[in-house]
Amino acid sequence: MSLLSLKLNDVDTSYPLLVNGDHVVVVSEATLVPSAKDDRLLNLKVVYATVADSQDQKGHDVKAGYKLTTYYPIPSEYRDEQKNENMLKNLTILALAVAGLENTTEGKSQLPEFDENFIAAMPGKQVLAKVKTSKPAEDDQYGPKSEIASVRALVG
Repeated sequence: MSLLSLKLNDVDTSYPLLVNGDHVVVVSEATLVPSAKDDRLLNLKVVYATVADSQDQKGHDVKAGYKLTTYYPIPSEYRDEQKNENMLKNLTILALAVAGLENTTEGKSQLPEFDENFIAAMPGKQVLAKVKTSKPAEDDQYGPKSEIASVRALVG
């Protein structure tokens, strides 16, 4: 008699697709990691977790704590200048959200320096994330998935 006998033929291996729109998430991890494409480059890997139970696009329950990972490229002398400017914009928007500041001149004036200490303090911070469904790449065997399109501060 076998201790293990599982039928895996009909298991749905796709990711749950959160309903597109705003979701409150918490930063559960923030770390600098080397770029997969060029080890001279760094990315900020931010793992977000949903704060509340929700439902996916098929109406199935998705428990709080569902994780979404976003990579923010860090500007570098090895990157194109225009790309560096866009990266700085994205990092500024992220920093404002994490710091609980609005994306205004006044909000930006209150931002602390974005450094290792700022990154180390990110876990536990809640932000409002706009979630969208990605279009899968041609070679993607798992299909579409939910991703964070943007974040902003929880204010009010």
